[in-house]
Amino acid sequence: KTGRVPAGDAGAHAAHYAPQRDAYVTAAEAISGLPVSRFAFQFSQAGVQYSEMITDERRREARRRQGEMLRSISDGSRGLTAHPEECRFCGFRTTGWCPGVAG
Repeated sequence: KTGRVPAGDAGAHAAHYAPQRDAYVTAAEAISGLPVSRFAFQFSQAGVQYSEMITDERRREARRRQGEMLRSISDGSRGLTAHPEECRFCGFRTTGWCPGVAG
């Protein structure tokens, strides 16, 4: 991750990116057929790596959260983002794939 993250805040920032972690872990497992045992975010500007074990319990919880997110997107109950101020950084908006969120 390239954002400015104080070294002591790496865990909180990693939690913010949990949906991204879950998607990467799920995809890697689907492609390889093997379970992922560890995942890490590298916060480059802070020079900090935040690493966590991927357990069976964490994997089940990730699948549950992904299912909820996909259902809420398909039924229209989920907005495009919970953090509209981040739209200015989003590649989807830049390419015209998403109009962004008024914020």
